[in-house]
Amino acid sequence: MKVLWVTNVPTAAASQMRGETTSPFGGWLQGSLKALALVPDLAVVVASPSSERALTSGRSEGIDYVGFSPITRQDARTDGVAAALHVLRTVGPDLVHIHGTELAHSLSFATAAAVAGIPTVVSIQGLVSVYAQHMTAHLPQVVVHGFSSRPWVRSDRVAGMRRSFEVQGSLEQETLRLTSHIIGRTRWDRVCTGDIHPSRRYHHCEETLRPSFYSERWLSKEARPHSILVGQGHYPIKGLHLLLHAMPAVLRRFPQASVTVTGHSPVEGRQTAYSRHLRSLIKDLGLEGHIQFAGPRSEVQMLEHYRATAIVACPSVIENSPNSVAESMLLGVPVVAAHVGGVPDMLVPGQEGLTYQADAPYMLADAIVTLFENPEHAAALGARARQRALIRHDPTANAARTVEIYIHILEQNNELK
Repeated sequence: MKVLWVTNVPTAAASQMRGETTSPFGGWLQGSLKALALVPDLAVVVASPSSERALTSGRSEGIDYVGFSPITRQDARTDGVAAALHVLRTVGPDLVHIHGTELAHSLSFATAAAVAGIPTVVSIQGLVSVYAQHMTAHLPQVVVHGFSSRPWVRSDRVAGMRRSFEVQGSLEQETLRLTSHIIGRTRWDRVCTGDIHPSRRYHHCEETLRPSFYSERWLSKEARPHSILVGQGHYPIKGLHLLLHAMPAVLRRFPQASVTVTGHSPVEGRQTAYSRHLRSLIKDLGLEGHIQFAGPRSEVQMLEHYRATAIVACPSVIENSPNSVAESMLLGVPVVAAHVGGVPDMLVPGQEGLTYQADAPYMLADAIVTLFENPEHAAALGARARQRALIRHDPTANAARTVEIYIHILEQNNELK
């Protein structure tokens, strides 16, 4: 059985073969591939966007890699389909497995596979068409509709960000309607994909995380007291503005409390209405010196951040299954997360972490203070979360389930011929 994976970012192995800078995103792909490489009679070929104009290929640790030129929204139904067909003819897969729906090439490959008569399955990461509905949640109208100093850039407005997600979302919905099979892991993605494509077949499969997180463990004695780690904050659905509103109450009880935000910094580079709003909040709420933007971090650097923090906060207004929560649980880091999207499927509130109402910063503040005041309880929550995460994110079990899904899809496809 030969399966073509289509991914949004190249794995570290693919980037190294191409002489490209390794992306800090998508590291979980390598863990999944490593487990699948051990499965007998299964060949996996990974296709991902490449900066090289020509189709590049190579092999590493039992996995074959090919690259294709990035596909734009405008080309998704035309030249992108032709490029995807070229990859399909080159690889000759029995099945196409598309990871993520938010980029244009997902539609191109779904369309090409349909033309070629090759069955397709799509793994859900997030859903931009649904995220768009939450983009402006809990933000002042002046931030949503106000312009930056460069008003001709539509994405400078939060309303512009929402519109961009809506445009991407239209391609996403088209992609999902082209495939009969969906792989998901939460009630949220099951419900949302069912709304988009009611007749799709839904398959549950848990996620395998980045390899190094399985061999490490968080220890409270190594953590910096009263420190908070946030995975991302560069656009509104990540809810950083809500965490900032919560911090004054935290600082009244713990004046040395600090927040570290990893990922793309919202306050550096090109400024948007949202980034200016964050700057204003930091100043107006007296948070200077308490908020650090660390920028994109490698797998090893993120592991260091997790080990050094007292708690991880996920203040997002919508998520499917945020990696920051999953990785924290696997390490045993205490977690505070908004009760949104697929988060309730990840942890049991009060037993494996604390959850709170997303639009209530005062409840977020209370959850943070509760864990700071009771470090032994926080560590106990993290330890129980780790027990669940070790089962949910088991690479061997998830690889076996993935192969089971592949076999089911191919058998069903053969029956229909």
